[in-house]
Amino acid sequence: MSGRRVSLAAVVDAARGKREQNRVAARKSSVFKSSVDVADLIEFAENWRDLGDAVQSQVKDVLDDSSNTDVNPNAIKLARRELKGWHPDLDDAFKAYFDALEAYEKDNPRGQGD
Repeated sequence: MSGRRVSLAAVVDAARGKREQNRVAARKSSVFKSSVDVADLIEFAENWRDLGDAVQSQVKDVLDDSSNTDVNPNAIKLARRELKGWHPDLDDAFKAYFDALEAYEKDNPRGQGD
């Protein structure tokens, strides 16, 4: 040993940091290993940014729970128009949301008891 003292906490923190860096790098590697062109990725990012915070929040809610009928359908229509075709999972989430919304509206028609 070199005579330099290192606390156990510092070693544990360093190991955690390294594990986290490795985990993030592996995730990025697996996500971007596909044939996504950088220009396409930038275009998607611009489309996502242009949706604005309110619509982005609604999309995130749908991705968390596609049967969430509290989400604004107009926000999801806008997002679907702008993001359709970028990723099959995103397209599937939009479809599942509108299917759930249609079923909800069928079971709860407007004008009855409102």
